[in-house]
Amino acid sequence: MKRPLVYAAVMTICGTACGIGDCSGAVRLSAAIAALLIILSFKKNSLLLIFSVLLFSTAFFRGAIVYQRYTGEECLEFFEKYKASNPGQFDYSIYLKSLGICSYSDYEAYMQKKNNETEDKAEATYKIRSICSEVLDEELDNEDAGLYKAILLGDRSDMDTNTSELYKAAGISHLLAVSGLHIGIIGGGFFKLLTKLKIKKRKATLIASAAVYFYMLLCGVSGSTLRAAIMLIIAFAAADHGRSYCMRSALAIASIITVLRNPYMIFTAGFQLSFGAVIGIIYTGKLMTKAVENQLSRLRDKKELKTVPVSDLGFSGKRIKNDCRLPALIKTIIISAAIQLTLLPVTAWHYFVFPV
Repeated sequence: MKRPLVYAAVMTICGTACGIGDCSGAVRLSAAIAALLIILSFKKNSLLLIFSVLLFSTAFFRGAIVYQRYTGEECLEFFEKYKASNPGQFDYSIYLKSLGICSYSDYEAYMQKKNNETEDKAEATYKIRSICSEVLDEELDNEDAGLYKAILLGDRSDMDTNTSELYKAAGISHLLAVSGLHIGIIGGGFFKLLTKLKIKKRKATLIASAAVYFYMLLCGVSGSTLRAAIMLIIAFAAADHGRSYCMRSALAIASIITVLRNPYMIFTAGFQLSFGAVIGIIYTGKLMTKAVENQLSRLRDKKELKTVPVSDLGFSGKRIKNDCRLPALIKTIIISAAIQLTLLPVTAWHYFVFPV
């Protein structure tokens, strides 16, 4: 079977959903059916069958154990205050569980750390974060400084509320999360610089991977940051070993590690938007691009179209060749639309808006 890691990731998420009691009965039933169908598809391959059952069981028990941690009397009393009071309302108790908070003392410690009141001043990440924040505050006005802190450092505490709402309404709030774009530019650029300096590829891979890991710690280990860091480190490893990089497999590995590390991460908007955006690139974008190219191919075969001026599609300059492969600019636009379509239900569910 092709892409076994993709099925492994689905089994992990299904097992986690079945193990966490906070999931609704319909979600748990759907996850169980999906896992059963995957297991049945592996019946001719005993090794994959055993692996898939083992992975599902591991994720199930991991989710169940974490869920049981939040069912104590003190925890239930604490979460009762933060539960959603209306259907569809943001459930702050689930968000707190994703942060590992289950009591008032945990909540106070988290808020103090968030406000840097208990941060270890000798910690290297704290020093670098503070220096970067000071530079941004000095060089930019308050609104821009807050925006750049959110994008570069993952710190939204100083971000203007109106600006944040505008990003949500436009359906691009995922840009505020430190993810593939930011880590790719920094980590990939650093790796490229090391190779330009004639440093051996193995050493460049290790140094760049360490830099990506440190940047992840600097920004906070959120779902989107962890996903991007894992995928980039896998890309470095593939380049070091002379192997082709498979984005699907890298995304699957990242999802398995993220979900097993913190099962409640599957409920967060950051996790869903980050992984959903990559899914939009890999699957939805590919399908939409292929559909457009196939349509152009059919028109060409009917001799209704020998070459299509790009100006007819709203652009000028190059022409689409007879093989009907789309120019890079049009592909970029199609993939961007695919990401928006993929994230549309997630954005509507979490932010109650339809971005246009």
